Amino acid sequence: MAEEQLYQQMYQLGDDLRTAEKNLQTTASNIGKTDQRHNLNKNKKRIEELTTALALRPDTAANVGQRAHWTREKEACETRVANMEQNN
Repeated sequence: MAEEQLYQQMYQLGDDLRTAEKNLQTTASNIGKTDQRHNLNKNKKRIEELTTALALRPDTAANVGQRAHWTREKEACETRVANMEQNN
């Protein structure tokens, strides 16, 4: 009888361990998703900022370099946003 109770306790501990591992994986997954949402929102906000900056900066010879830099950065942000949305 005592041996049977010992086996039952061992099985229960095994179940508890599996449950704890699953909960840990779920927590890690949720943290990762939160980080991804934060980065997605940050990139969307940066796209808006760059769009505004490009609209306000006159398209003159003196501003060509800065406008080109902002354009490349905006394109990179748009690519990251598209990839993040596709992966979620």
